[in-house]
Amino acid sequence: MNSITFKCEIITPMFLAGADGATPEIRPQSIKGALRFWWRALNGHLPIEELRKKEAEIFGGGGDKAIRSSVIIKTSHPVHDGKFYPDMLPHKENPGHRNPQKAFNPQTPQSFVVKFSLSSIKHNFDLEKLKSLFILTCLLGGLGKRSRRGFGSFRITKIKKNDQIDFESFEMPTTLEDILPLIHKFNTDYEINKSNNNIQLVKPSSPDRKYEIEYPYIEEIKIGSKPYSSYSDLVTQIGKSSHDNQDKSNGYATPRFASPTYVSALKRDDQYFPIITSLHYAPPQSENDFPKL
Repeated sequence: MNSITFKCEIITPMFLAGADGATPEIRPQSIKGALRFWWRALNGHLPIEELRKKEAEIFGGGGDKAIRSSVIIKTSHPVHDGKFYPDMLPHKENPGHRNPQKAFNPQTPQSFVVKFSLSSIKHNFDLEKLKSLFILTCLLGGLGKRSRRGFGSFRITKIKKNDQIDFESFEMPTTLEDILPLIHKFNTDYEINKSNNNIQLVKPSSPDRKYEIEYPYIEEIKIGSKPYSSYSDLVTQIGKSSHDNQDKSNGYATPRFASPTYVSALKRDDQYFPIITSLHYAPPQSENDFPKL
């Protein structure tokens, strides 16, 4: 069975808990859920039934015809002292009235290991595609609560494959030119727009790629030009910008609809930059549609 192992470092506070809902823990289910989300976001050209079929055959599916996942995940857990309670809404005043929650602390060396094994290769989803998908998941998203607003970001520092004894150092992509080839492993309908300084969805490469699915697939990726000296400055600014730009298209709580804008943290040396991913805006047609998302 082919395998690849990543050593990762937490770079912004991560609110991710285990079965009790309180103790910080990185679980395989959380990793797999993030992989599923970004795999779908990269495949907006697929008709919905084909999307569901391929996703189930790669990551597993339930129902009457349950399918076993070909991706097996094992994780180690960072150490936490149970004393780190960062503010989830740092842009708001008077944080004391909110219920504090434990999180993994990026201010102390916080690393964890994720090992992926492939029991079979389906739809050309091999070890290299799995590697690319996990890198994109690190770059564009995060894990846990408030991951759309800069929290739960992490980066890969080392990688080893199969029976390799020692890890090899790994440098995360930090430019659009670095990121685009990873996206092209899944979908070649994206290119860099030099004038807008972004990666964007362009005209599909063939007539059968119609992007008619009402699902949040990737439309645009940008890297912020302003550096921040600390993660706290970055997540505070992300929260403030989101709060100041409130409207229905940025998500809402009642009924629940997650924001189609994902902002994660990229760390270059000792500086932090936002990566903004705009997803296709696909709200439910009615309140009854929300549970189906």
